[in-house]
Amino acid sequence: MRSIWGRVTAELENVIRIHPRIKGFQILNNNGLHLISGYQRRWIPDMKARRDSVIRLFRAWRSASNSSLVEGVEVAMKRHVNPKTRCRYTFLETTTSDRPNTRSSTHSRG
Repeated sequence: MRSIWGRVTAELENVIRIHPRIKGFQILNNNGLHLISGYQRRWIPDMKARRDSVIRLFRAWRSASNSSLVEGVEVAMKRHVNPKTRCRYTFLETTTSDRPNTRSSTHSRG
């Protein structure tokens, strides 16, 4: 995974840049650990300085992986889904070819 982390980080930067106006965002690993633990129960505010800081933190993030998105998706759904709001989920994953793959989904509940 370390060998392709630069490509994964570049993909994260692309996802952040193509969404210029959002109310907030969150980054978790596949095990459900938050990149910024202080924001476990709330959205990271969307400001240019915060986006830049998140990218820097992500670039240096060293976290163990069990190669399954299940735990991370479960944590994201429990902590960050509000039945009254619309939310977009974007998942970055690596495949056996070690290429980042992006999956995105928008959900409206209520």
